[in-house]
Amino acid sequence: MSKLKLAVGNIALIPLKLTVKEGSVTRRHEFTLTANRKSIAPVLNKDQSGREFLLENITDWGSQRLVLLENGEPAPFTPENFEFMLDELSLEGVIFTAYVRECGGKEKN
Repeated sequence: MSKLKLAVGNIALIPLKLTVKEGSVTRRHEFTLTANRKSIAPVLNKDQSGREFLLENITDWGSQRLVLLENGEPAPFTPENFEFMLDELSLEGVIFTAYVRECGGKEKN
């Protein structure tokens, strides 16, 4: 049997638009994540958590200003910096939902 492949690339850009409360002020953040396009079956089958899936498949970010260096500049993407973002802002669900939305097919009229 021959091996199958999809007719779409295996890399996806995931745009995110978030709001984060800072006291009484709500701040809007927009940035992108770069991800490997993979099946979410391991998460659905409970073989892997959504967090583990994201840490394995998110490979870069762009224009993010949520994770900063001490000098106030945006931190570069590293797996550790991405994990810090997930931990500090509880973004696992938001990012996983965006991943599924952007990596799956969409109906168009």
